[in-house]
Amino acid sequence: MGKDCQICNGVLITDPLHTTLGDKVIINDGVIVQSCKGTEIVIGNNVTLSYGVKIITGGLILSEDGAMPQQHNAKPISIQDKVWIGANAVILPGVNIGIGSVVAAGSVVSRNVDSYTVVAGVPAKQIRQLSSDVISS
Repeated sequence: MGKDCQICNGVLITDPLHTTLGDKVIINDGVIVQSCKGTEIVIGNNVTLSYGVKIITGGLILSEDGAMPQQHNAKPISIQDKVWIGANAVILPGVNIGIGSVVAAGSVVSRNVDSYTVVAGVPAKQIRQLSSDVISS
């Protein structure tokens, strides 16, 4: 964990040994940071995780024949510097969220998010491009 981080009540970090927090990370109430065995979660500097955010590195593998899933799929997650993730958003396995991006409240992020981009929806899609000049201040 970096310097000047704030972790509020009711936060669950399932594997702190495989979770890295940069400087000035704010994790609000009810956030779940779930790292499955063998995966890493890396959160950069100046990142805010709003209330109820879920960061999940694993899920069940669905078979094509409709049989019940028997195996877990686990992939790392990277959240780069100066990112804001809105309340109750879900970040799924294998996602990289670029510098200066915003994830709108309630979004489900299943694909990478480019730097300086606002995404929203289920599944999350780009709705706006941000200026890097505004984010760098």
